[in-house]
Amino acid sequence: MREGRADKVPALLGPLTPAERKELLVELRALRAELRREEGPWGHWRQRGLAATGVLVAGAGCHTGAAAAAAWIGSRDLRISRPPGSPAVLRPLLEVLDGKDPGWLGDVAHRLAARASAEDDFPLIEELVRRAGCPAPATEGYVSGWLDARSPRSGGARLLREDPHTPALLPLAFDLAVLPNTFGWFPDEKTPGHWPSVLAGLAEAGVVERSTLVDGCVSRLLRGGRPSETGFFLNVLRRLAPTPEEERARIPDWAGMAADGGPQVAAHAQSALGRLAESGLLPVRALAEVTGAVLFRTEKKLVRTQLTLLAKVLRERAGDGETVAGLLPSVAEAFGHPDTGVQERALKLVARHLPAAGEELREDLAASAALLSPAHRSAAVAVFGALLPEEETAAHEEILPPPPVRERLPAPPASVAELVEEVLVLMGSPEEAGAYEWVLDGLVRLAHREREPLEAALKEAIPHQEWYEHRFENFRHVHLSSHQITVEVVVATLLGQVSDHALRTVLKRMGSAVDCPHDGLREITTARTWEAARLIRGRPVPFLLATPTWSTGALDAETLVERLRKYRRLEVEPAPVDFAQALLRVARGPAGSGDGTAARAAALGTPEGDRLAAWLSGGAPALTALSPKPGSEAGSGSESGSGSRTSTGTGTGTGTGTDGGNGGAEAAVGGAPEQRQAAWLSENPLTIARRMAHGMRERLAPLTQFPPAFRWLGRPLEDQKCDRWSCGMWESHWATVLPHDREGLALWMTHSLRTSGDWTRGTAGCLTALAESEAPEGPAGPELHRALAAGTGAKRASDRLAAVDAMLTLAARGQLDHAELGRELAHAVRHGSLKPNRLADALGTAAATGAYGTVWAVLAGALPPLLRVEPLPRALGEILAVASECAERCAPDGGPLPGLAELAGRGGSSQSAAQAARLLKVLEHGAGTPTKDRSK
Repeated sequence: MREGRADKVPALLGPLTPAERKELLVELRALRAELRREEGPWGHWRQRGLAATGVLVAGAGCHTGAAAAAAWIGSRDLRISRPPGSPAVLRPLLEVLDGKDPGWLGDVAHRLAARASAEDDFPLIEELVRRAGCPAPATEGYVSGWLDARSPRSGGARLLREDPHTPALLPLAFDLAVLPNTFGWFPDEKTPGHWPSVLAGLAEAGVVERSTLVDGCVSRLLRGGRPSETGFFLNVLRRLAPTPEEERARIPDWAGMAADGGPQVAAHAQSALGRLAESGLLPVRALAEVTGAVLFRTEKKLVRTQLTLLAKVLRERAGDGETVAGLLPSVAEAFGHPDTGVQERALKLVARHLPAAGEELREDLAASAALLSPAHRSAAVAVFGALLPEEETAAHEEILPPPPVRERLPAPPASVAELVEEVLVLMGSPEEAGAYEWVLDGLVRLAHREREPLEAALKEAIPHQEWYEHRFENFRHVHLSSHQITVEVVVATLLGQVSDHALRTVLKRMGSAVDCPHDGLREITTARTWEAARLIRGRPVPFLLATPTWSTGALDAETLVERLRKYRRLEVEPAPVDFAQALLRVARGPAGSGDGTAARAAALGTPEGDRLAAWLSGGAPALTALSPKPGSEAGSGSESGSGSRTSTGTGTGTGTGTDGGNGGAEAAVGGAPEQRQAAWLSENPLTIARRMAHGMRERLAPLTQFPPAFRWLGRPLEDQKCDRWSCGMWESHWATVLPHDREGLALWMTHSLRTSGDWTRGTAGCLTALAESEAPEGPAGPELHRALAAGTGAKRASDRLAAVDAMLTLAARGQLDHAELGRELAHAVRHGSLKPNRLADALGTAAATGAYGTVWAVLAGALPPLLRVEPLPRALGEILAVASECAERCAPDGGPLPGLAELAGRGGSSQSAAQAARLLKVLEHGAGTPTKDRSK
């Protein structure tokens, strides 16, 4: 066994008596414990796995009890490299079990089948069942393994027909929580591996009862699940082709599927009910109940199909008063459908059969007509006359979320126990930026004040993890690994798991691998964490300077002055990264200087006080990376005014104009692009290179006061399009790194929002964070509006919802430029980066919260450019439907939009023309009453 030769174990075990085997178990348990420690020769997983296989085989042959043998065979630590069902283990394992009592083998088989590893162990369990002659286990793991072993592609169809266990096991497949992967490998019914065809063939051959398979499919479709699973059972049901009698016997099941099933399942159930209704086998009451459920679904195709079915039934039974009285109330439920086209069809259907309705039913239908859109008001009057209730003209109240209020971060931790508890919480959810700052500052404070109690508490509380069990310098790429570590490095430093060499190596490389702003933001946070760890190791400081005072990441200038004053009094030298981050968290220019704050900073008489004073007074170095060049691709978006884009700095004295922004960089390297080209043709290349290097040195000279991890902020990052997967993510702490520079952050995330797919999650979380971040007075800048437009067109519905939240938050703060956002949305649609149906979905969601006025103001800026596009964008009708709904509720002023009358005049049955006519009517004649604002 120690040599890993498991195939030799059965022959050596055979001559042993039961007593000798019992004695051997003691040694086996000792060897098993030795393997668990992973020490010495067992440090390599392959050698340990081979030895474990031998221990597994020997122990199975030595145990006399079925329960103990099953527990030994099914143990996880003895299947390191190969499970018992693999050929290399199965052969010797069956040899040592040969000759056992059939009842004992059957007991072991059923016990193994009840374990979580039953699917992997299926070959062994199946052979034990065959030798025991017992019934096959009915556990989920065994059934999954049984189905996998009988894939139709590998001759499984024949095995299923010949297997005596098929009638008992096959129906259990419909109860599996997760279907075997082989079920979906061959979707073409002409291939031998098509499972639905095989199952239908088994029913035709009488191997399995046909009714059992039909019932299994129906029950599984009622249960619901992933589209791939429901699609499989739907295909099986279609192949079985239930008869009219079988369909009639399952009317309640079809009704449940039509009401709550997925789109494909509901469509199939609707077809079955339609066949029954047309043949007279579906009671009117059942049809009415199903109709009420289907008309509440969002799939327009299902709703329209149901109305078509009702029209057929009512036409065939026009003289039947009971049918009319039973179905017309269900039709009237469509009066409240969000699609005005559906409302129109329902109204016409009611009007056609209203003469056959009684007086009481007419009054009920007229009351339901109050739900119709104002666009159908005149038609409803023509149908119901005086029975139609008077139109209500209640004032519209604009509902917006309450403006976010920044919160002051709590006081530093007062005790070691409180801090250790928060450390453990943060390790479980590292995305909490505020908790990270609080914990980092607490570790620094208590390491300075109560180091020994803190170390003892952490050592007792920290769970065993890779970063704790292995020293940090053992990482192959310590610099890359450092980005994945937050406060763990500080904790590990306190516990002696990080060497001085590792700390120096990481901090020395900070800033050397910044290729894009996303890497730069990670570098800043990483440098701050590792510097805190090095401070704890070398020269502990009483507290950190950069800990924010507000939940947004902002730091009050007066608070930083007071912290610097305490440092001077205690003769503590500020750490470079910590102080640089503190500067970025203080508002630059007059916005952060307050009354005399800059003067009090200068009065400290320290280099850091002088730098803070310059920062507050507007004399700080320009952060070129945060200031895209006006008119550049990154800084232009809408059709009009793209060349007049201004710098996207915070407007707080960053020096980002022609002298300090990209204009200065452009002059340093030879002027505009055409001027540079002329210089390249006429001058010596070496001269040009020297001029460029000199300009770069001049521009970066003021930033030499910053640590290397921050100097990328002084580079002109004109090409912001990073296509690496890591650049598509949003990390919650980024907004706190640059709390006063949301325009720069929005610029960097716009491309990620436009290209986000299924593999990126939470990208649009940046929009919510930026909408709630620190900001100057007045509307948000163009970059945030451009990022908002990109998020509105995100592929994932959750990302679009985040964009809606951000839009409503900006509106509640009074910072949303409705016309600017509308132009950005129109530009994105016209250039193909925003799909109109996603825009309609996002704005429809925003309107449904009660923000009809806000959504209309945005669409009023977006629709005129879209109405001029030829050909018209697809799904423009959906956008116009949202606009019409908003206009009907908030009664906007300003008259019809340019191009709307022309589109409405085209006529026809297209949704775009119909919704344009609806919107035009509202804008020409008005609807509702003036709007009032209200926050939730």
